[in-house]
Amino acid sequence: MTTRHADTLPTDKSILRRLTLNDDQAANELNHRYARRISALARARLSNSLLGRSDEDDVVQSVFRVVFEKAREGALYIPDGNTLWELLAVVTLNKVRTLRAHHTASCRDTRSTVSWQDSEIPVGLCIDHDQIALAVRDVLQSLPNEFVEIIEMRLQGHNVDDIATKTGRSLRSTERVLQACREHLKSFFAPKPS
Repeated sequence: MTTRHADTLPTDKSILRRLTLNDDQAANELNHRYARRISALARARLSNSLLGRSDEDDVVQSVFRVVFEKAREGALYIPDGNTLWELLAVVTLNKVRTLRAHHTASCRDTRSTVSWQDSEIPVGLCIDHDQIALAVRDVLQSLPNEFVEIIEMRLQGHNVDDIATKTGRSLRSTERVLQACREHLKSFFAPKPS
């Protein structure tokens, strides 16, 4: 097994040159060199409310898509003494800002929705899986079929964006259905008055 020495590693400029020629190996090298750093920067800048809708991997893919497109257009340049990291960091921060602006627009503000983990469950309440399954089944039976589809997809692990797309609903409408279900479920487990 041979190891590569720093002097045999391709420079960012040579990778960029090869990207302009649509070289897949250059794209792989760029990914290998910078994906973790982009991911870490994105993760540090994404708020918890945004992580339910987008994650650092989405940002990494989006950053590389922009860089690959601009490289093919010949629109990227690295000044002497610099690396692609400076450019990638700026693109990453811009992507996070764009996500934040998009998801905090008044019609889909992430701060107005509640995740399952954030739902209020009384401290010390012990609920077994059978109780939860029964409550969910009761809630599902009381809802229209199109709501049931949304809830079942969410229980299967689909994110809200995917559910909205697959059901032909707006993101906000999908979130309202899920929030209504959460509220209904909470009523099953709320302490009963003595």
